[in-house]
Amino acid sequence: MQRTFTLTFTEVLAFWSGYSWCLKKSKIRFHGTGNFEHLVTPRIPASNAQVDEFFSALDLIQVWDWRSDYDPTDLGAMVDDGSSWSFIASDGERQCRCGGVNAHPSFADHTLSTLDRGRLALLHAALYDCFGIERYIHPAKRAQLGIWGVDNGLLNLDP
Repeated sequence: MQRTFTLTFTEVLAFWSGYSWCLKKSKIRFHGTGNFEHLVTPRIPASNAQVDEFFSALDLIQVWDWRSDYDPTDLGAMVDDGSSWSFIASDGERQCRCGGVNAHPSFADHTLSTLDRGRLALLHAALYDCFGIERYIHPAKRAQLGIWGVDNGLLNLDP
């Protein structure tokens, strides 16, 4: 039986730079604005094994139970820098629609907000690790530096 799923992760940072990752037809598609505009140029292939591993990571960090609205006012704080994030995923019968403005699910309890990146950092790490995204960022950085006239042979951007 073919597995059906959707996945979209979007983050808008202060000063309106942002990016989104969308998994469609066995490819991770990247869209960036501002500082992220040319970060990744190709579509990244996504195997069934990578998708399975990623959805296992979602189970581990309990993303299916995250709230839809993390907010700094939950902590009695006011942060107004324009940063926001959203994550949408579904896998068969399970669905997740979560997001926040200047707040994220905490490490200690995913139902509580934190001003730190908390479990959102784990979601981000799982996305990058499971799909090997870092391999695709560095070639895009080299191409971008080449466009700006920087000699790529003098820079080592590999991890």
